[in-house]
Amino acid sequence: MLQAIAADGEPIPMPASAAAHRSNPEFADMGWEMLELDIAPYMGKTEKVNVTLPGYVIQRIDRYVREHNVKSRSSFLADAAMEKLVRH
Repeated sequence: MLQAIAADGEPIPMPASAAAHRSNPEFADMGWEMLELDIAPYMGKTEKVNVTLPGYVIQRIDRYVREHNVKSRSSFLADAAMEKLVRH
């Protein structure tokens, strides 16, 4: 489904909570399973951006990346941005 959406140039839908889906009448009486998908391949080509952050914030991000085996600073920032976008 994600491949078809991406191929059509449509935006990838943001994830929602299971509770939100369960309360949707369109999905009434359906069975539920959870799975984790890497949607990165469907998010579009990566782009380089230049951001300015306080040194303290960069140090905290870098420490978190090291201590939690996160792929990179960029990966951390992208994940944090997606979490914020999903909540709003």
